[in-house]
Amino acid sequence: MENFSSIVPKFDFDNLPYVDFAYENYPNAVFDLASSNVKAYPLSSMKVNPTHLDMHSANLHKLLNAQLASIYNVEENHVAVTIGCTHALFIVATLFDSIYAESPGFEPIWQTPKALGTKTSFIERENVEGRLVFNLEKIKKSNLESNSALVITNPHNPSGTLLSERELFELSSILKEKGVFLVVDEIYLDFHRPLGEGTAYGSNDNILILSGLTKVYGLGSLRSGWFVGAPKIIDKINAAILQTVGSHSSVAMSYISSALEKLDELKAYQVQRLNGRMDFLEQKLEKLSDASFYKPDVGIVGLLDVRNLLKGRTDLEMVGELLDSTKTIVAPGSFFRLEGHFRVSIGGEEQGFKTGIDHLVNFLSG
Repeated sequence: MENFSSIVPKFDFDNLPYVDFAYENYPNAVFDLASSNVKAYPLSSMKVNPTHLDMHSANLHKLLNAQLASIYNVEENHVAVTIGCTHALFIVATLFDSIYAESPGFEPIWQTPKALGTKTSFIERENVEGRLVFNLEKIKKSNLESNSALVITNPHNPSGTLLSERELFELSSILKEKGVFLVVDEIYLDFHRPLGEGTAYGSNDNILILSGLTKVYGLGSLRSGWFVGAPKIIDKINAAILQTVGSHSSVAMSYISSALEKLDELKAYQVQRLNGRMDFLEQKLEKLSDASFYKPDVGIVGLLDVRNLLKGRTDLEMVGELLDSTKTIVAPGSFFRLEGHFRVSIGGEEQGFKTGIDHLVNFLSG
């Protein structure tokens, strides 16, 4: 075995600091203001077409393609079904020579391509009146590599800023002139518009979007995700899917198919339970004179600027103190390349939500 001791793996997959932090700490919190998911929808209350359970997985895969194509009003060769959005982001990392990740942003957007050896760099969002947006003039003047993609979330994770269809068109048009794709993760977008409406796809031919049933509908256990894009790139994506994970399980696809038929009902369930929470959070945080809360345009997460309260500590250290003293947790902004901030979520369990907010406010006031 000594002959193999110097072998270095081709792909340098390392731990994801934010994911490790979440797995280690979120389960220990009594009051969860950190998780970016909504409450899980009870699968036991969903009716599944029993004939789907006995269908060949390839035929179920085609069924999901057809359903999604109908929802997005595109031909079926514009859709590719993935095993959740994590799988979709992995595939994105394999498609291009270079990835430009938004910053601040969701850690896997830059960590996954980096692990695969793809050249990775950042394009910064700027805070304009509480909205984290792109400086289009700076991007116009920048030198970007061809056969590359800028990967963003819309609404933005972690701030909840929603770029309008016009803003996305202007951004994608600038990128198009430079030979750059715009990849848009729209997994929170359905809080704003029904699935398939208001999507970035179709406004420019260099746009590829991805989404799923996790963040709005509470169906993360199904690992449901998909792409919508031009057939030429969808063909490449489907080839990558078949050579990595193949088809989803027939059981999961049966549930996904049923979910796609009742999206309005699933969304209404979550919207009703979250009604009034963001306003409550904003009102409570207004009491903090040395912190600023940026209420999201859309979604369940917002940013709290605590830089004036650090007193020599990092935001990660402050979150640890909050958890130890009150069993309440928020997400440290440093994991999103936004040090000195907390990402605060309203999506968790009903029980104790207001208590968790009180703990957070009292901790920061002290």
